Amino acid sequence: MIRLLYYPTYSEKLISECYKELGIFYPSQIDIERICQTQGIVYIEKPIYSHFAIIDEVKFIVVDKRLKQHEKKEHFFHELVHVLLHSGIQTSMSEYSLKMQEREARKYSRYALIPFHMLKFVDLTSNNAIQNIIETFNVSDEISKERYEEIEKKLKNKISHDDHKNKKQEKFNVQMDKINLQVVL
Repeated sequence: MIRLLYYPTYSEKLISECYKELGIFYPSQIDIERICQTQGIVYIEKPIYSHFAIIDEVKFIVVDKRLKQHEKKEHFFHELVHVLLHSGIQTSMSEYSLKMQEREARKYSRYALIPFHMLKFVDLTSNNAIQNIIETFNVSDEISKERYEEIEKKLKNKISHDDHKNKKQEKFNVQMDKINLQVVL
């Protein structure tokens, strides 16, 4: 397997560290009930839309039980981000604030569903990388594609940044060689 240098964001590192502290090192250990126990969250499945609520300081995550298993997991992590990071009542928020919270919940839930420290279990250079992510992490095609594209974009930016640094270094070396040549003459 080819190793790619992927540098995680602060948020990716934070989520991975939380998982490690909870003893979650493998994709099969990403378990809703385990996370709820450690975070003091009541998890409920009902045939209604997924949402969260905090009542008298008790945190609830309700997930639509009609969903497929991987969808339940995705909805849970989306709501978990809201419970842990967001405040306010969404129905009384500005459209901008609501969209921002939803964007954050989507992004951070991808990090929780496919955490940085577990990327080593998937060959990201494979032609089947997206399918491998789906199977390894039990996530939807959509989540897998989004996370893969996010990683791929970051790797391309890293490579182009490194190429730029290398070109600057080469230019510097050429200038130093000219200076050294002038000194020798």
